[in-house]
Amino acid sequence: MNRRHLRAVLSREWLELSKGRAARLTAWFLPLGVIAAVGATQRWLVGLEPQTLADATEGLEAATGDAAVVSLLDFVNLQWIALMLVLPAVLPQMISIYSIVTEKESKSLEAVLATPISTLDLLLGKTLVAVLPAIALTWTCYLGSAGVAALLAPAPVGAHFFRAHYALGFGVLVPLVAFLAGISGVIVSAHAKDARAAQSLSGFVVLPLMAVALVPLVSNLWLLAATCGVLASLGYWASRLAVRLFQRGEILTRWR
Repeated sequence: MNRRHLRAVLSREWLELSKGRAARLTAWFLPLGVIAAVGATQRWLVGLEPQTLADATEGLEAATGDAAVVSLLDFVNLQWIALMLVLPAVLPQMISIYSIVTEKESKSLEAVLATPISTLDLLLGKTLVAVLPAIALTWTCYLGSAGVAALLAPAPVGAHFFRAHYALGFGVLVPLVAFLAGISGVIVSAHAKDARAAQSLSGFVVLPLMAVALVPLVSNLWLLAATCGVLASLGYWASRLAVRLFQRGEILTRWR
């Protein structure tokens, strides 16, 4: 891997990505929307009438008063955390599945392949430009939501965002899921005939990754650690597979 070549690919891909209006809107409004929604949820539930609160917590085995509020907020925040955990499985795919196939169609990929940049540097660059923003957006949603929960809800609620399985999930599992989603999207993009075909094929990868991303909700640290190990191994071998399957010569001839 040549770091200078990798940085060149990243700079080129980032410039192309930043030109898209949809990417800019997502970068701003996704975290702001999630954090605002989580904050509104905390504020609304904290202000519930006692009888309404008792009805809402029926079946949660919660006591009355603050304990009932904490129990209800933990249950609701679990749904928000689940939503945030699937973001790294979805967002990188939205970018990476178009990374190569659209350049094939526009004939702009030929100029890149004619340079000394290796296939590994090219594919890693295209993967990372999809993965890094997804990780940043997910962490922003997570930390921002924890912050508003700490401000607007009883003290234990904000602290519950940083339980060990959540911290390990967002700190380790999220980047691994994002990378696997990104590199698999690049593989699909390299072999798809057009953008529509790439989009159709991506579903076969993103759905299993969404399920794997929810492992932190199980609250089993051993299962979570084992999942992280498996994903790290899969990411490494997927990178090697991507390089092996990338048909550089065919792209230069077939797509002229």
